[in-house]
Amino acid sequence: MIDPGSRMEKSHTFCCLRNALRGLGILLALFLTACPGSGSGSDKSGSEVDIYGISGEVFGLSGSGLVLENNGGDALPISSDGPFVFPTELEDQAPYDVTVQSQPTSPDQICTVTNGTGVVNGTAVTDVAVQCRSVQISLTLEPFASGLTEPLGIAHADDDRLFVVEKPGVIRIVRPDGSVDGAPFLDISNRVGDASGEGGLLGLTFHPDYENNRRFFVNYTQSVERVTRISSFRVSSDPDIADPDSEDILLTVSQPFGNHNAGALAFGPDGYLYIPLGDGGSGGDPNDSAQNRGLLLGKMSRIDVDLGPGTAPDCVGSGSGNYRIPDTNPFVDGTGGTCDEVWALGFRNPWRFSFDRLTGDLYIGDVGQG
Repeated sequence: MIDPGSRMEKSHTFCCLRNALRGLGILLALFLTACPGSGSGSDKSGSEVDIYGISGEVFGLSGSGLVLENNGGDALPISSDGPFVFPTELEDQAPYDVTVQSQPTSPDQICTVTNGTGVVNGTAVTDVAVQCRSVQISLTLEPFASGLTEPLGIAHADDDRLFVVEKPGVIRIVRPDGSVDGAPFLDISNRVGDASGEGGLLGLTFHPDYENNRRFFVNYTQSVERVTRISSFRVSSDPDIADPDSEDILLTVSQPFGNHNAGALAFGPDGYLYIPLGDGGSGGDPNDSAQNRGLLLGKMSRIDVDLGPGTAPDCVGSGSGNYRIPDTNPFVDGTGGTCDEVWALGFRNPWRFSFDRLTGDLYIGDVGQG
């Protein structure tokens, strides 16, 4: 006979054992879930994910206001040279980017980041460097050449000579040691005439292929007829002496007054010759020349002296017209109407201009009215 009490005691013991095993299984499951590398964690290798910092060092900082920024959104003010560490840490193989959010302001400095972009690769990022330098430039002037008469421009022909434009109508060569050649490169003072006021020999530029074609161009006023001449010359058999008889007056422009003649000349990156002219002078542009597209006054003109494809000259005055007009000039409409030579309009006295050698942008110094 089975003792009922004994059977009840065994059943109670079995239930306790079953409940204990069930509790142990839950604890084991919770442990496995929390353990890195088990289940569906983000680390495919099953190892713990490593965390690294972004750090570096600043050199040469003497100003205040420098703020660095990373791609985690941290802005880190820097007050002195030395190591720095961003508060945000990155996982292994995460990209990082350190940039300058704000430059120093006192004194003015420029700070640049080296090795500021990359990917964390099994180590803390410690090779980011920030180098700061002063933007204040100390300049001193030293005499280089003397004995010149009213010099107002300098040009070069891609060699070691400087060609100095003298307003009365002479171009002189200055050597690398500052000595000035006794004989002028070109003397057209008799063609310039009266060079007082804002008249005279005002501009010089050499053809981009001067080494082969030996051509250069000048901008000068002729006082008797009161016109501006844009002329081409060639050098003689002596490379230091131009041939004054080789002048080709490409175009002329009548000047109603004696001022606002502009004067510079330059070839652009496109190989075309750019010619600025003032509005004709007096004050306040009384003839409204700068807005009159039928005149070259108050304009920047652009012509092709190499006679390439394009249209025929339009507003040559009494010049030879030995040039073409690029089809890409903005106001080309054929003979009459707008002067096809015009490239830009609305100037008062665009005395000097220059092309940015990196971008090709044109910067014009247009003399304002007081």
